[in-house]
Amino acid sequence: MGKLFLVPTPIGNAGDITLRALEVLKTVDEVICEERKVGSRFLKHHRIQQNLRTLNEHNESEQIRDLLNLLKDGKQLALISDAGTPVFADPGYRLIQAIIASQGEIVSLPGPSSLMTALVVSGLPCQDFYCVGFLPRKTELRRKALQSLKRLQTTLVIYEAPYRLIPLLKDVSGELGGRQTASLCVRLSYPDERVLRGNLKKLLAHCEASPFKGEFVLVVDNRVSDRFSKGCKASKTRST
Repeated sequence: MGKLFLVPTPIGNAGDITLRALEVLKTVDEVICEERKVGSRFLKHHRIQQNLRTLNEHNESEQIRDLLNLLKDGKQLALISDAGTPVFADPGYRLIQAIIASQGEIVSLPGPSSLMTALVVSGLPCQDFYCVGFLPRKTELRRKALQSLKRLQTTLVIYEAPYRLIPLLKDVSGELGGRQTASLCVRLSYPDERVLRGNLKKLLAHCEASPFKGEFVLVVDNRVSDRFSKGCKASKTRST
C-alpha cells in the first residue's frame, strides 16, 4: 500500500516552502492539485517535473476511485493546495476519509497556514480560539450564523473572499456589536502585507474610506475589550 502525503504550499511568498516538502514532491509518483494551472505554475517555479492530476468538486468521486487503486498498487502520492495546507477549506476531505476507510497511510507535513499566521500576528489572545472558516454567502444566513457565535467568549478566525470584505465587516460588526477588538490581516507573507487593528466599527469605517484589494483573514476577540480602542492602526511587514 502506498502513502498519501499532505504537502502545504506557500500562502503568498514563494520562499515559504520546506526542504522536506520539496523532496516529497520530487520523489512521489504523482502530485494532486485543485487547479492544474496553479499546481503547474508552483511546480515549475521550483523546477519540479511531475505527473499532475486535479481533484475538485467536479471529478472528486471518479478521482477517489482511481487514487485508491494507485495507492493499493504501492504508488506514493502528494496532495497540494492552491495555497496553504491541503484539505482545510479545500477539496480532499472525502479522499482522506476513503483512504482511512481502506486502512491506507496518510502523512501530513507541517507548513504554511493563513490560520496560524493571522492568529499569532493579530495581537489577540490565541491560547484558545474558534475557527469560523467561511461564513454563508447569503446575507440572511451569514447573519444567522453570526448570531450563534455571540455566545462564544473566545477569539474567532473568519475567512472570506476579497470582494466580500465590506459586507462581511458590516454583518460581523452589526451582529456581534461592533465594540469587539479585531485584526484584519491583509495579503499575508506578500511584500505589501499589513495588519489593521481596531474595534470592528473602526475597521469597517477605515476599509470603506480606504478600499484595498487582496486576500485577508479577520481575527476577532469576541470578549469585548479596549485593546485597540484608540483607533484603527495599521502595521506593515516587509517580507523577504
